[in-house]
Amino acid sequence: MKATGAIGGIMLSQNVLAASAPSPGGDKVLAGVIEMHVHGAPDITPRVVQEIELAQKAKEVGMRGVVFKCHDFITNDRAYMVKLMVPGVELFGGIALNEPVGGINPVAVETMLKFTGGLGWEDTYGSPRGTRPIRRR
Repeated sequence: MKATGAIGGIMLSQNVLAASAPSPGGDKVLAGVIEMHVHGAPDITPRVVQEIELAQKAKEVGMRGVVFKCHDFITNDRAYMVKLMVPGVELFGGIALNEPVGGINPVAVETMLKFTGGLGWEDTYGSPRGTRPIRRR
């Protein structure tokens, strides 16, 4: 089972951030929300926003926190550093067990957990499960 964000469709992009302005009643739409899965830069895949910008915007709109994810590198170290630069918002990272980190690698997960804690995702590409073609019936 792949890890998925609890709020699925809500992504911190420029469009959603614009829509997350205070509502007429004064409440913020995203107040208290934790985004469970967002890809920010730096990454080897182009991303529309830097992780530090994500953290700043999350804090600005009253979100409780953000989970940074990358398919090729750990993100818990970056979440730790960004948290030092943007206090007042909870930031988390983790490790996707893809080939760049050794694939399904319990030692990598244990090391990540000892370092700062975080989330672990099964391989998201490059495995027989992840690359199996979808067959139409």
